[in-house]
Amino acid sequence: MKVQGKGPQCRPCAWTPQAAVLAGTRQGSPVSALCVDPSGRLMVSGHEDSSCVLYDIRGSRPLQTFKPHTADVRSIHLDHYTTEAGTRQGSPVSALCVDPSGRLMVSGHEDSSCVLYDIRGSRPLQTFKPHTADVRSIRFSPSAYYLLTGGYDNKLVLTDLQGSHCGS
Repeated sequence: MKVQGKGPQCRPCAWTPQAAVLAGTRQGSPVSALCVDPSGRLMVSGHEDSSCVLYDIRGSRPLQTFKPHTADVRSIHLDHYTTEAGTRQGSPVSALCVDPSGRLMVSGHEDSSCVLYDIRGSRPLQTFKPHTADVRSIRFSPSAYYLLTGGYDNKLVLTDLQGSHCGS
């Protein structure tokens, strides 16, 4: 609803927002999280089936679909992975964020994991578990050296993406 006028003469008037369904929107899995990159050109949707879909807002077309690793990973270092047995795959996405450069994306999941993706390379880089319960909020620092997550375990965790956890 839009309001016209000022002060006591304000009166509501009808307003219909412009809306468009993005071409190629996935039909099989409900959307559980959304994020727009800092440039305003890209949008990411997170889905209940653990996938993330990157869209070009200007062209309304999907650019890439990301799926997590087949095994959870604990390492923060980008050059090697350490798998953890017994973790659940396909956990719904509960939070998303794109770094300020638009090169990295991170998804937080209901199984307490986070997945870091290389957008340009269209691949997951690493998976780690900073929480013991659902990750519900996730943000990069302006330099993208740190990742701040909040979860249902009542913790805020600051992760140094160049090293390891630096506080909780």
